[in-house]
Amino acid sequence: MDNLASPQSCFHCEAQIPAGVHLHVEHASVLRPVCCHGCEAVARTILAGGFDAYYQQRAQAAERQESRPSSEYAAYDDEVFLASCAPTRSNGTRATTLSIEGLRCAACVWLIEKALSKVDGILAFEPSLMTGRAHLHWDPRITPLSAILEALDAVGYRAWPFDITRQAALDRSAQRDTVKRLFVAGLGMMQVMMLAWPVYTSAPGDIEELWLSLIRWASLVLTLPVVAYSAIPIFRGAWKDLKARRVGMDVPVAIAIAGAYGASVWNTWQRTGEVYYDSITMFVFLLLLGRALESHARRRASRGLDDLARATPHTAHRVIQDDIATRLECVAAHALRINDVIEVQAGETCAVDVTLKSHRVEVDLSLLTGESLPVVRECGERIPAGAVCLSGPIRATVIAQTEASTLNTIERLVARAAQERPGIARLADRVAAHFLFALLIATTAVAIVWFTIDPARAWPIALAMLVVSCPCALSLATPAAFAASTAALARRGVLIAQPGALERLAQVTDVVFDKTGTLTQARPVLQSIQPSEGVDEDSALTWAAALGQGSHHPMSRAMVDAARARGLEIPTTDDVIPHVGSGIEAHVLGLRLRLGRRDFVVPRHASSSDDGRIWLACEGQSIAAFSCFAPLRADAAVTVGRLSTAGVRAHLFSGDAPSSTHAIARTVGITQWQGAL
Repeated sequence: MDNLASPQSCFHCEAQIPAGVHLHVEHASVLRPVCCHGCEAVARTILAGGFDAYYQQRAQAAERQESRPSSEYAAYDDEVFLASCAPTRSNGTRATTLSIEGLRCAACVWLIEKALSKVDGILAFEPSLMTGRAHLHWDPRITPLSAILEALDAVGYRAWPFDITRQAALDRSAQRDTVKRLFVAGLGMMQVMMLAWPVYTSAPGDIEELWLSLIRWASLVLTLPVVAYSAIPIFRGAWKDLKARRVGMDVPVAIAIAGAYGASVWNTWQRTGEVYYDSITMFVFLLLLGRALESHARRRASRGLDDLARATPHTAHRVIQDDIATRLECVAAHALRINDVIEVQAGETCAVDVTLKSHRVEVDLSLLTGESLPVVRECGERIPAGAVCLSGPIRATVIAQTEASTLNTIERLVARAAQERPGIARLADRVAAHFLFALLIATTAVAIVWFTIDPARAWPIALAMLVVSCPCALSLATPAAFAASTAALARRGVLIAQPGALERLAQVTDVVFDKTGTLTQARPVLQSIQPSEGVDEDSALTWAAALGQGSHHPMSRAMVDAARARGLEIPTTDDVIPHVGSGIEAHVLGLRLRLGRRDFVVPRHASSSDDGRIWLACEGQSIAAFSCFAPLRADAAVTVGRLSTAGVRAHLFSGDAPSSTHAIARTVGITQWQGAL
């Protein structure tokens, strides 16, 4: 069906056409009026490209267009600017994230995808309706970025490389408008409810007719701003739906609001019948509140992607080898190239994927794998972006630039999942669309039937049916629930890479848990001390904490925390030498001490198996052994119990010793377990 605009409204943006403007575009052999040269140019581009289906599919009208000179986009081809937002890849291509202004519905996404499919040099273009952004991968040797942005402008969408400051300003502007409308609706609702309360609670005849009339007139005035200002987005959406010859959620709601207010004004003027001012204000307030919460959930989901992007540092220390000496140069992470050598200090995060060039190192991969215990990497092994170096400094060779790093790949997967709508959300929209049409027909039939039975009750019953039966909750709650759940999971370290993942959770039969950091807390604590003869616990703990205070290893931190909890004074250390994967040694109060694995601190036990304890020794003589454990999470047993009640089998897999794995499994009620994996 054609989206026929009235002679007074613009075919493209549906704005009022100013007097004296006589511009037209031809569509379906009919001249359609447009309001300005900007809308004329955009409409002609859309129609000439064969994209006229956009006008049939769109849920909202486009924004009014203003012609922009090509020179405005030429600035985006500056090499210095591109290096900051779209670094060159090894094959000469570039990738960046675009913010797209004006994305409103699925038809917008369809239109820009079709328009850019005709632009040479674009290797990938993935727009997201939820975030208002798009991932762009293109070859600047074929098409410059300015030409791509102009192609988007030609079909009515202004785009620019993502700028979090500018995006935040647009979000704040939209939020302010929503808050103002919600505030007016809430204030009006409270005032009208205050006036309606005496009427509801008093007996017939308790309030004189003069005062009852005054209450009605006051309610009419207080409700007017709610209908004329707060409800404008609802009426605007309904008008656009009707002009597009389709029934959307806003249509029955707008009819109910306008009908109820009109009937209430008439009954107030006639001093007879019922008025619905309190119901109108409450309904508008609750509907706007629901939409505001949905918008907030989507923004939080979008911020989850931003937080993921900020997980890696923006700078790195590149090793420069010249004729004089070797020096370090601080550079932007996106400026790193494959085969560059970088240096990472202890406690720093890798900005890109690298291979270890120097000695062994312990890294924290919890951001990527959830495993809290350090992982040892040998020379030549790969370390992904996002890994935290626990012992250093180290040197490593870059094997992937920022755009191709592990974290960036994860971010793209999550962004792709955000772009696709889950099946249940698409089903909800289809059900709502058919249901709305049937609802209007049923309401009309009910009104006619009641008009023959009791004309006075026909209109109130029809209005009630429109309000109660409108599937706003279905169409609003489904996408809001997905956005909110995705954002909540992201804050807990769970990233959704496929849109249907949440739906498929209902079909899960078995759940496999890791132990450390999952069923147990991530950070171990000291459980007991077994000192050697003639050594007291506090002295042993003091020496162990002194060795551990300069280490990022979780076991070392457990010693330091235990010593501080006992109020012990931790001495300083000299000549510290870390032994990756084994332990640490240093001089403490004149003694050469070692802390770590038993075969490391007591060489004569090198052939014995590791018993899981941390040992302290002086010159090969054992001083004490420390037992550490990761406390069980408070809700671990409850979680396993709930899964069992739901008919889901729980398993425990761990790399720890079978004895400790079995103990944890028995405590939480898991019968299927495996250790030493």
